Amino acid sequence: MNHKLRRSLAGVCFGLIVSVVFSFVITPFVNLLAGGISFGGLLWFWAISFVPLSFTFGMAGYVFSPGKQGKFQYWTLCAFIGFMNVLYMGTVGAIMGSAGQLGIEHVNVQGYLAWGPVYAAATLPLSTPVTAVLMSLFRYFIDNRIEKGMRGS
Repeated sequence: MNHKLRRSLAGVCFGLIVSVVFSFVITPFVNLLAGGISFGGLLWFWAISFVPLSFTFGMAGYVFSPGKQGKFQYWTLCAFIGFMNVLYMGTVGAIMGSAGQLGIEHVNVQGYLAWGPVYAAATLPLSTPVTAVLMSLFRYFIDNRIEKGMRGS
């Protein structure tokens, strides 16, 4: 199998795993802050997070060149990826989730589309370091699992 395709498939799998883990960690925490502990919303959170995370890490696996970018490029990339993931989740994901509960005719689509970029920009101080940690984990996974496996075969 082509090295880039193998890394890309590993990225999609990594994105799926991260979205499941995030769903199980974030959903009960947010529900606790809202006044109770439950896993309500677990499936909804997974549904809005698996597409952008799988796409992000799939593309990162395809173009990934470990250690080739400088710190500025790396943090700029992490900020861009963090912004785009939150933008997708805060607009498309929120519209889909609300439409599933209320019906699309009762969803304020213009409001989500107007405030989604604001929300994504406001959460950059959180989404950028989280993305950097995830990209570092993915880099470790690629370096120690995928690349060694390709050299060994």
